Amino acid sequence: VAYELKKSYIKNSDFKRPFFIEDSKVKSGSANWKNYKNSGFDKGHLCPAGDMEFAFDAYNDTFLTSNIAPQIHEFNNGVWNRLEQKVRYWAVKYDGIYVITGGVLKSSLETIGKEKVSVPEFFYKILLDDSGENTKMIGFLVPNSESKEPLYSFVVSVDLIEKMTGIDFFPKLENNVESHLEKSTDYKNWS
Repeated sequence: VAYELKKSYIKNSDFKRPFFIEDSKVKSGSANWKNYKNSGFDKGHLCPAGDMEFAFDAYNDTFLTSNIAPQIHEFNNGVWNRLEQKVRYWAVKYDGIYVITGGVLKSSLETIGKEKVSVPEFFYKILLDDSGENTKMIGFLVPNSESKEPLYSFVVSVDLIEKMTGIDFFPKLENNVESHLEKSTDYKNWS
């Protein structure tokens, strides 16, 4: 998933949690939530509901099954939750950032349910801040497992995430700018 997270989006609207439903806009079909039942995995949000509390429809869209992936509970409620909170902190601090999140997919992954939903071994989050004079980018690659490690220990270059996923992130940036930003692993530049 990819979205802009503006400072004004960070709210606590206390919306009622809806049920997860299939995403009718996915032409190939999105997996049914029942694949997760008794699987031992959480229905882990890619775009967290907490990032979309600025509007009821946006919040509800985070409960489409196209926005979830199987996550180990201790990962989802632990290190992944800490990273989501840090992203919201940076969105406020820098008055808006761009966020890209996904699971690293490959053949031979464990699957769950009748539809064989792949269980990523790693999840990534890429952030871009272009609000100031110095545009910056950072990537996080986090194993789908419990961890008490500090967030900076999961910082990797966006180049590495591109290599692992086969996706070219931010292709509209000028090549020299993109090349420079995607090599960065400077957590201190964000903190």
